[in-house]
Amino acid sequence: MDKLDTLTLFVRIVERGSFSAAAADLGVFPASIDRGY
Repeated sequence: MDKLDTLTLFVRIVERGSFSAAAADLGVFPASIDRGY
């Protein structure tokens, strides 16, 4: 994961308030976000 993807992911998590909500927006499992971040 490059720096831009990581920053985008961070912003999505902050905007949505949780890993689960960010994962739902991105269409992935929450564990995928946790590993990526």
